[in-house]
Amino acid sequence: SGTYTDVSTNSSGCTHTEILEITINNSTSNTTTIIDCDSYTWPVNGTNYTTSGTYTDVSTNSSGCTHTETLYLTINNSNNVSSIVTACYSYTWDGVIYDQSGLYTNLYTNVSGCDSLHSLNLTINDIYATSNTVNICSGDSIIVGDNIYLDSGTYTDLLTSVSGCDSTITTQLFVSSIILASISQVSSDIMVSTSGGIASYTYLWNTLDSTSQITPTSNGEYWVIVTDVNGCSSDTSFFTVNSVHTSVKNLSSDFVIFPNPTKGIINVRFNDNFKGSIIMHNILGELIFNETSIDIRQNHAIQIDLSLFSKGVYFIKIINSNKIVNKKIIFE
Repeated sequence: SGTYTDVSTNSSGCTHTEILEITINNSTSNTTTIIDCDSYTWPVNGTNYTTSGTYTDVSTNSSGCTHTETLYLTINNSNNVSSIVTACYSYTWDGVIYDQSGLYTNLYTNVSGCDSLHSLNLTINDIYATSNTVNICSGDSIIVGDNIYLDSGTYTDLLTSVSGCDSTITTQLFVSSIILASISQVSSDIMVSTSGGIASYTYLWNTLDSTSQITPTSNGEYWVIVTDVNGCSSDTSFFTVNSVHTSVKNLSSDFVIFPNPTKGIINVRFNDNFKGSIIMHNILGELIFNETSIDIRQNHAIQIDLSLFSKGVYFIKIINSNKIVNKKIIFE
């Protein structure tokens, strides 16, 4: 700015003086550097920016000259993280124990200094603890997991449920005492005496009689199975009736049948080497299984599949050179 003079000669040949009084105003500028999360609204022009970059705004300053604003902008992004977790009983996340299924969130700060929202989709499956009291008959068994139990006692089995969590089963097992049945002759009748098990008893003779005493109509072999109030049955007692004398065959059980009741498959496991026959009939007396030449070693088993037959009561007869044993099988 200043006063400037120019002297020249006008058209008359005289001096001409030109005086300039000038004021120079300056343009202005400003630079701003911003780091923000997700977006930034620039106050200079009210524009919202979501992308990093260099932005300018040109206006007129108070002197009427150009004013240039420059924005150097860095946009850092927030982030969302989602996790799907399945756990048993409880789950610890960021120091907090959760024992209910649900959707949970935590807000953190990421490496850029912006929000980091973490979502946890949590499924909590239960751990099961079950106690059962089971009563079975002598010679029967139960299967829990991979274990077979034959004797009275308390058993604990750790299994895995369908959800993959622990399932603890405590079984209080009571095995009924052996039912012993013996047949004797009184005059022209034969009668059965019973001990063991729990009264009252029911009787099934080969004559289809259901009383404790019957009158034989002919000479021959008679047998009876005694069942107590819990459904436990004796081994078959045999008695031979003839015109001269009577004789009793004493029987013992050298095998285990399991499971009984069964869902279709029964196993006959021998406690000693066995040679003999296995025969099965349904309650109508129809033959459904007959294996006459069995030769099996100790602790080996024979498997019988009842799944092709109707559910109900079956009788299995196991015979070797000096023993005959009948047992009742329940297919349910």
